[in-house]
Amino acid sequence: MISKKDCNFIWKTMRQHEGFISPLVKSYIRYLVDYSGYGYMVNKKAFSLWQQRCNRLFLYKFAVCKNCIGKGEGKKMMMQLVEKAKEIKAEKINLFVKKDNERAIRFYEKEGFKMKGKSNRNIEMEMLIGGQDANAM
Repeated sequence: MISKKDCNFIWKTMRQHEGFISPLVKSYIRYLVDYSGYGYMVNKKAFSLWQQRCNRLFLYKFAVCKNCIGKGEGKKMMMQLVEKAKEIKAEKINLFVKKDNERAIRFYEKEGFKMKGKSNRNIEMEMLIGGQDANAM
């Protein structure tokens, strides 16, 4: 299983280089994916790391370079993620977001995610693939 340390390394490297992911880092990401069952999408402006779990795609990391926030890059990456979920026949996408990350929560809600649960620090959100209401299940 991929560690939080691995995930943070990838994102930190991406941010340090204003979105440029070196071939070495891309190889490292592919290694993690090949041996852990994770999937990823990366471009020069956004990054996502996910894992297929039964009938769902669980999103571990979704990030946009700081200088690209508000320019539609997150929306593009989310559209790609939804297409990937359909391709692997996932019925839903799940994620956790920190309670105090209001910008991210608004973004996910705009993209169709609904709140599924809360803990002291996080909110669990879910998007059902195919336009169903997340609260209907």
